[in-house]
Amino acid sequence: MRKLLLVTVAACSGCASVTHGQLSREQLLEANRQYDVALVSGDAAALDRIYLDDFTYIGGVNVERRDKKQQIEAMTSGSVTLLEGNSLNIDVKHFGDTAVLTGEFVGRVRIRNQELSFRELYS
Repeated sequence: MRKLLLVTVAACSGCASVTHGQLSREQLLEANRQYDVALVSGDAAALDRIYLDDFTYIGGVNVERRDKKQQIEAMTSGSVTLLEGNSLNIDVKHFGDTAVLTGEFVGRVRIRNQELSFRELYS
């Protein structure tokens, strides 16, 4: 099985749909876990709730830029199948009412009948 390293930037004004107050580290880690589950299960409705309208994804095999609609389509169309994946080494930094999570997302994906292991770095 081939291995793939991707550097991913998922930029949004808040991937958790909370804009007021400060969430605890535990609440943010739970929101991140729910995001992982939505990605692996290809849950378009959950991803639509999680991503804000100005969401931007930069990454993938060909290092491309996708908006919210394009990313949800990429993750749910069946052209790419996320076989497994989960976040590791998550760090949470608070800046006033804003929190930034950084970490790794590792897993396995099937693209055009080829399985690859991958590791993405995110913030």
